[in-house]
Amino acid sequence: ISPLGFLNFRSKPLLCEILTEMARIGRSPPSPVAADEPAAVDVEPLLSPPAMPAETPGSVRSPALEIAAMISLWYGASVVATNTSKALGVHWSVLTACQLLVATGCSLVFVVALRLKPYVPISGRDELALTAALGVAFAGGFVTLNSALAQMHVSLVMTLRATEPLFTLGLSARCLGAADGGASRLALLGLLPVVTGAALSAFGSADFTASGLLACALSNVCFAARGVLTKKIKQRFRAANDYSLFLHINALGL
Repeated sequence: ISPLGFLNFRSKPLLCEILTEMARIGRSPPSPVAADEPAAVDVEPLLSPPAMPAETPGSVRSPALEIAAMISLWYGASVVATNTSKALGVHWSVLTACQLLVATGCSLVFVVALRLKPYVPISGRDELALTAALGVAFAGGFVTLNSALAQMHVSLVMTLRATEPLFTLGLSARCLGAADGGASRLALLGLLPVVTGAALSAFGSADFTASGLLACALSNVCFAARGVLTKKIKQRFRAANDYSLFLHINALGL
């Protein structure tokens, strides 16, 4: 027999044996691999796409948690700002200019330099006019607030500032209307006890002054106008975001 014939003679039974063993392995469950046998490579995990990690509830940022953090930061910053404004003893005009300047610089770093939030420029004349009016109201609110803090105690000024929601509801009812988010008369009546309590507390204070009361009232009007104008800008110009708007009103308020 030639070498080629011997190869054919011996390879046919061997091939049949291999095919039979492969069919048997496919029908039966896999057996444990012996120590001296090479481990079989499972090809299916290599071909299948990698599984994406399951999204846990904690990985999704909650809007309620973000709002709560913003409110806490707002109140904490307000306490520090009002107390340091009284302690510095700087004239209200210089103090307001410094506050607006620092706020503008921080906003530029946060939005423009570091790009932590997208910057949205002012789109046209109408938006510029509303944003400029908002900047004037914002600056006027801090001018009159710092003036009131210079004339009266911080606790008394903050008590009078608690009546700001009444001014906000009155202006929103006048300028926006109920259909656009304005206040109803029932809501205005519901705030009367707050105003009455603040007035009684103010008149019983030793360092109460009429000029300080007028400055607080003007501050409430300005900050109420800020809320109404902000709502108007967001309704008319959907592209405006809070961070860019804050940068604009501080820069224009200067």
